[in-house]
Amino acid sequence: MASAQITVYYQQTFQHTQNQLRIPEQAAYDPTILEAPAIPDPLPPYAIRYRAPEPGTHQGYRYHRLGNFVGFSIEMSVTNQLLGKNSSYIQVPFLNLMANLEKRGGRVNTAVLVESLDGGRMIHKDVENVSNPTETPPLDYTTDLFYIMRNISDLVNVYWYLGIPFYNTSEFQLAIAEQGQAILGDYLLGLQAGNEPDLYQRHGHRSDATGHPEMVWDTGFVDMYNDNLAYLSVEHYPSDNCAAQYGSSYGEARDPQMMFPRYLNHTAGQALAKLYLNSTSYAQNKGKPLIMFETNTASCGGFPGVSDSFGAALWGLDYAMQLAYSNFSGALMHVGGQGVYYNVSPPTNQSTFRQWTIGPIYYSALVIAEALGSSESGSQIADLNANDGNIYTPAYAIYESGNPVRVALFNYITDPSGASNYTASIYAGENVQQVRVKYLSADSVSQKGSFKWAGQTFGDHFASDGRLMGDEDVRTSLCLLRGSHWCFFVHDEVVDVETQTFPTTVQTRTVNTATVAEGVLATSNGHHWAAGGGIWEHE
Repeated sequence: MASAQITVYYQQTFQHTQNQLRIPEQAAYDPTILEAPAIPDPLPPYAIRYRAPEPGTHQGYRYHRLGNFVGFSIEMSVTNQLLGKNSSYIQVPFLNLMANLEKRGGRVNTAVLVESLDGGRMIHKDVENVSNPTETPPLDYTTDLFYIMRNISDLVNVYWYLGIPFYNTSEFQLAIAEQGQAILGDYLLGLQAGNEPDLYQRHGHRSDATGHPEMVWDTGFVDMYNDNLAYLSVEHYPSDNCAAQYGSSYGEARDPQMMFPRYLNHTAGQALAKLYLNSTSYAQNKGKPLIMFETNTASCGGFPGVSDSFGAALWGLDYAMQLAYSNFSGALMHVGGQGVYYNVSPPTNQSTFRQWTIGPIYYSALVIAEALGSSESGSQIADLNANDGNIYTPAYAIYESGNPVRVALFNYITDPSGASNYTASIYAGENVQQVRVKYLSADSVSQKGSFKWAGQTFGDHFASDGRLMGDEDVRTSLCLLRGSHWCFFVHDEVVDVETQTFPTTVQTRTVNTATVAEGVLATSNGHHWAAGGGIWEHE
């Protein structure tokens, strides 16, 4: 038997294939675009009047919410792709993305669910000790993971939660807690115990998995361990795509096109939050913040064409605001690897020579950070039950010190004719002379990439270094375009978007961007590859 490796050099017929490599087997490269849902019949009223309720007359007014309400729950197995290879090699796009949120919301809250290894690595997948049906590998990690987290915190004010595994209850792995506290210091918010306990049974680590939050509260552990509890947490995805990922043993496969409309109305966020109203009340009575510790559009990676669409940005924003209104204290959007559709900024095997792809959920986080603001005293939020409770045109009012300062309006409908645009008339007080408006927009709820927030964008796939591109567009119009969200500012405190950004001395693999002369490439042996990943070399 003989084998060989062949390098195919430049051919005229291939010239258009190098823009974007598509590998449908991985979510990060999946080109699936769905049809926007049908226009509702009848349409919502096109002229709507709003009046912010008086302070103290709604459920979300009692508790203050900070601009860092939305953070991220990062799968430990991809921290080296998202944060950086080690404490000396931090991903600059990640720093820029966090700096955007810090500028608007004051800080960022993020969870990582974390001996030296060879090659300077800080984590390593132990594929030989895989023991569950989804073949999730155990992870070896080094203390350098905590050092990279601390370095990030020193630069962009990121605060962290760490997860403590409950796989073995006879001997808990507490080194994570000890090292995290020693290295992260005040940047460590808390330690989460027993992540995703409902999956222990499915993976064969427990005999049953029956439960709901009230069963946990009824054990009395909150009173028993009151002095040691900083937060209470729950985790919930509205649906799952597990059958498509792992087979029929996980139920019937769900059609993404059929699922899409379920995310594109106000009921989606309301139904999720309603499940936890008893828990938020319980947490308040116990004096503990309640965190939605892990969530996103759907578990098992999300749905193609749904989780990576502009519709997901609207859903994420509405959902987060509904959680804030329902007295949650924060929500962490899950971030996984390149096999996940809903990523904030999917790490891919092209990230070393192309730029990053910024997903729709990051836009949600950016907008809510700006809507809730960076005030240290926080803000309150009210669901206005707008337009007689129409599910396609929800609205929220945001208060500071008892005064309405911002209003967020949605339009879930995609209608190229413009017939679904509506005009909002909002009473914001007798002394308000003008308002300033920012749009979160796209041409359709099914659009992938190139979304815009106040005229600025992170671009299409593989196009971003974590900084917004383009000129900021702040308007005074009150006409809400189809398929969009906008936030207006009653006072002239619109965020100065000059965000700190970070230069880098990291050299990417520039050969792959066709910067080498074709003659040199065609007569060479292709490249000399540095062990462990390095850069391409040529003469």
